[in-house]
Amino acid sequence: MNMLFEAMGNKIWVESTLDQAQTQQQKEIAMKNSVTYDKNDTKEILGYKCYKMTVTNPEMQGMTLTGYVAPDVLTKANIIQGFQSVEFEGFPLEYTMKNEQFSITMTAKELTDKVDESKFVLDTKGFKKMTMDEFQKMASSMGMGF
Repeated sequence: MNMLFEAMGNKIWVESTLDQAQTQQQKEIAMKNSVTYDKNDTKEILGYKCYKMTVTNPEMQGMTLTGYVAPDVLTKANIIQGFQSVEFEGFPLEYTMKNEQFSITMTAKELTDKVDESKFVLDTKGFKKMTMDEFQKMASSMGMGF
């Protein structure tokens, strides 16, 4: 993961793996995730038959994650922020994350096996490179929770 962060006059570039990006507390919470599936609740998205998944976690009171996974989309990629370590039975083509303050639904609009490599060329000029640990310490000292 590459994260370019610009705030309060600071330009920071954090390059990390999933393991480095998660705090120990986040890893412990993630281990408690439980995924259930309802294969009778189906939806067609982009021509793929999907079925419902629900993620529960006793540490996430007030937060729900539901969605529809496509078992025919074969990839190990997990795009749901905060749930990257969860292995689903299929690729989530739609998901809703909801808590007491907000609800956000993400739905795939296109699925292709072609990638425009230019989208991954980052302009890091002027950014200070940090490890995730350094960034989290800096953010914590500034009152931001990362």
